[in-house]
Amino acid sequence: MYFAASVMNYRHRVDNAGFKSYTYRNNVRFSGTLFHVGLGYALFSPLNTYAITSSVKKEYLGIASGMVATMRSVGQVLSMAIAMLCFSVYSGTETISSLYLTGFMTAVRISFFIFTLLCALGIFASYVRGTIR
Repeated sequence: MYFAASVMNYRHRVDNAGFKSYTYRNNVRFSGTLFHVGLGYALFSPLNTYAITSSVKKEYLGIASGMVATMRSVGQVLSMAIAMLCFSVYSGTETISSLYLTGFMTAVRISFFIFTLLCALGIFASYVRGTIR
């Protein structure tokens, strides 16, 4: 993930289209953000997978594992669809540049708001589920 972000950062510096160029300090901040996202996922995913797989009989572990993987993939596709919908509504067909940055930032803010609501819904669902056993 960091490698892909670094490649995008390098490409951004090469064909600078009105944005500020990145510095080492911005790369460190970006790396720190990626680290925190990965840490949050690493702390949540194993416990959630354990809770799901421990609630089924041993003969159904394969099905439960497959459902977890399927739902994770559906969630990733759905989140990309929501983000792209926000970008298409607020940015339209315009190229992202300093002239159209307000539409882009509005789309980012609304996407984060929607994802925050979805996370709160997931936290609530986990809370009302109760204990595993």
